[in-house]
Amino acid sequence: MDVKTAFKRTVELIFKNWTALQLAGVLSGVGNYKVLQLADYIAEQCFAKASIEEEEIEDTLTDILDSEFQTICEDGSPLEVSREVWRIHQLYKAGNIGQLNVEIQQLQSQQQENTVKVMPSEPSKSSDSESEAEDNNSSEPMETSDPADEWTVVRRGRKH
Repeated sequence: MDVKTAFKRTVELIFKNWTALQLAGVLSGVGNYKVLQLADYIAEQCFAKASIEEEEIEDTLTDILDSEFQTICEDGSPLEVSREVWRIHQLYKAGNIGQLNVEIQQLQSQQQENTVKVMPSEPSKSSDSESEAEDNNSSEPMETSDPADEWTVVRRGRKH
């Protein structure tokens, strides 16, 4: 694998491991295909500029999350992801294929650890079940009549 391909693959894996982006893809209905398109777009933006800054990457990510995925991240993850992409871009510019391959292996193992299977929930049997879910502060988004008007907001949560 050449250094450019390794860089693109690494960016793709970073995005596949980004929880907020994965949730945004699922909730907006665009899925994994749009996530891969975003990774490719960001990689191409990095190739197109001789020098790209973390802030430029973050601004691009934030704008695309807002316009394409109807998602606003308030958890700081766009900054974290942009820093990681920028760091990987520095390896690419240095031609450090060995370290890029190490990053790919680490990200692939992280992706396998983060894989979650979503099981369809059973329909509620009574209105009592619905009120129990509300009492438990369910984090699932509520359905509305027009999901196209809905926005997803990602906030930093507390770990239990």
